[in-house]
Amino acid sequence: MKAQVASQEPITACIVDDEDSVRESLDVLIAGMRGFRVGGSFASEPEALRRIAAAPPGILLTDLRMPEMSGIQCARKLQVLGLRTGLIFSTGFPDSETAKTMV
Repeated sequence: MKAQVASQEPITACIVDDEDSVRESLDVLIAGMRGFRVGGSFASEPEALRRIAAAPPGILLTDLRMPEMSGIQCARKLQVLGLRTGLIFSTGFPDSETAKTMV
């Protein structure tokens, strides 16, 4: 008798980064991963928050430093909204104070 594997919906990931090349690279990477799909790619946190509030993703990949709002500010807004979205932060800046804040 064969064990039946339950099919699962893919985990939806949203990408937020003000750099076009980073968004495009992450989009390609995630789209090629089994069990994941890209639910949106955004150049700013405010734009992403409007969409995420309507359809929360499983994971949000976000840049820490962006012009309008930081990734940490976005995470706090998600908490206020009661959304339990997984967060993955990225940055091109070495900053130990930011790392301490995130922990």
